[in-house]
Amino acid sequence: MKLAKAKEYYALGLISGLWAVQASSGCVEGWILVLDSSVGQAGSHSLKTALGEEKFYATLDSLNRDVVRIIGSRQSWSMRL
Repeated sequence: MKLAKAKEYYALGLISGLWAVQASSGCVEGWILVLDSSVGQAGSHSLKTALGEEKFYATLDSLNRDVVRIIGSRQSWSMRL
């Protein structure tokens, strides 16, 4: 799911959860953002790049910036480890 679509679905109440998951792909290690959705193919989907590839974040701070873009700056959220 791309960022714009995730933002739209969140605003409509169709995203039920956001999860940061530590992952690696070849030589890339970092974090992915997983979205729980009840629309389309219900279940979990990772955030995708503009090219449709899985989006990896080098730090949790960079992942947080996209979470704020999705949920809006007026919302607060917490991360559980």
